[in-house]
Amino acid sequence: MTTQIIPPNQWVPFLDQFSLAHHGEKIQVRVIGASEQQTSQVLPLEKISDALATTGQEKIEITAGTDGSRPSKYDVNQPIDVRVRQRDEASGVIRIKAADGSATVLRFSSGK
Repeated sequence: MTTQIIPPNQWVPFLDQFSLAHHGEKIQVRVIGASEQQTSQVLPLEKISDALATTGQEKIEITAGTDGSRPSKYDVNQPIDVRVRQRDEASGVIRIKAADGSATVLRFSSGK
């Protein structure tokens, strides 16, 4: 597996392209904080985006869920680092590190 660091000026196009390429595919989100850890169910990806343009705050939003259900949302406030590690084009991990030291890890795999 190779790890690619996504420069901040490429977050918007990278996340937009990722959302288009993996919309509806299964993801699992894991939030790792200083003293806590939270893992989501495996859900289909709706969208991952840099919300600066819409909210005025530097934050990356991850939305997952199924049609007809309330979506699960994960916000990464003040992101400082985005990396993607792909096993192949259909599966891998996106790791988003926040200024507070927490990390949000999104595992993805094709197989809607």
